[in-house]
Amino acid sequence: VHFMKKFMALVLMAIMIATTVAVAAADETSFPFSFVAYCNDTNRITRDVKDDHFGKKTVNDHQLYVRHWVTGGSDTYTNLLRAYNLDKEAYYGSKWATVGMNVPIQSNSIVTGKYTVGGRGNTNHYNYDGIVSVTLHGNCYPNL
Repeated sequence: VHFMKKFMALVLMAIMIATTVAVAAADETSFPFSFVAYCNDTNRITRDVKDDHFGKKTVNDHQLYVRHWVTGGSDTYTNLLRAYNLDKEAYYGSKWATVGMNVPIQSNSIVTGKYTVGGRGNTNHYNYDGIVSVTLHGNCYPNL
């Protein structure tokens, strides 16, 4: 049993390293995002509006990978991230994302096109810490 625990820990570490290498290799196809995310209104979704903060999705695999971090609030709460299609001016998919982890936003509507990232902050920022908004920053990998 002890050997099996060590073996599983080694396998999980190898998977994490392989994922990190894959993400690092994909950096050249990533784009940054940053936006103010409100934490006191579950219906208020905002997005990055900077002209150069978007990426072109060239593969119809129905997902964008994102990794984010928080300023102005706690990094212990997940935050809601959504894909925003600039061509169709619509949000697609959503994912409660853990800070620092590369996670997929998935939807059958995520196809080729220009995308950026939007979302909202966790209501825990507001309920427990009294913070109305945080800034969510990160990188999006549209073709990972």
